Amino acid sequence: MSVESIILNDLLIQMNRSLLQYVAIAWPWEQNGNQSTHQAVNELVSQQKNDVSKLMNCLLDTGWDVDFGVYPVEYTDLHFVAFDYLLSQLVQNARSVVDDVENALKKTSADAAKSLLSEILQSEKQILAKLEELSSSVKATA
Repeated sequence: MSVESIILNDLLIQMNRSLLQYVAIAWPWEQNGNQSTHQAVNELVSQQKNDVSKLMNCLLDTGWDVDFGVYPVEYTDLHFVAFDYLLSQLVQNARSVVDDVENALKKTSADAAKSLLSEILQSEKQILAKLEELSSSVKATA
């Protein structure tokens, strides 16, 4: 499963170092502090962490040395942006993650990996839909 392990590990890095995971550890300052939106984002972070854990366990089961990657340096530019802009960037990044999962699914032939990726794809699509909803509601109130 070496080719598939590479595909899965590349995906794990994209998800583990996504903008959603970054804001979990570096939440930007916001003047009007929207606690309900912050809580909703934290729930999505947990959901994605669960997807990352599933990928990690799959890779560990094959004996693969998991690479967790590093955060892109450009994320640090997002510490002092308007909250609605940050949400739009989270949506854009979540779309990219969904695309990455779909591409990994196309490249994978093992049934176990396909099943896992199909499950993760549904989860990541849910995350994207919720982020789009949050972004729309924040723009509407701004």
